[in-house]
Amino acid sequence: KRELLSFAQEQDCELSTVALAHVYFEKLVLRNVVNKINRKLMAAVSLVLAAKWNEPKVTATIFQMVEKHYAIPRAVIFRSEFSVYVELSFRLQLLPSEVYPHFVRLLQALERTPHEYLGEAQYQAYYAE
Repeated sequence: KRELLSFAQEQDCELSTVALAHVYFEKLVLRNVVNKINRKLMAAVSLVLAAKWNEPKVTATIFQMVEKHYAIPRAVIFRSEFSVYVELSFRLQLLPSEVYPHFVRLLQALERTPHEYLGEAQYQAYYAE
């Protein structure tokens, strides 16, 4: 999980994407898919799927960044992507209540508040609901 945060900081990735990746990764852990040998691959694939869902415009660059950061060839990520998608029961859309705790924890690690990170307008829009 620290790897995902360091990746986000290096690549200026959206924190909500990293929070989604955390949830996907945890779901894989709970399903006993992740082991010591494949954990970096599973984290990388979780991040790619999160980026595809949350930031579809940056998908091409996210592959390059993940490939470089994790030192995993793009072909391996592609091959693993569908099996991870299956393990997630084809459900990439998550409830805000599933993602928000991870988002807040990431912000705490960066020593920021949701209000600082989101800005006034986004913060008010989120909490108005």
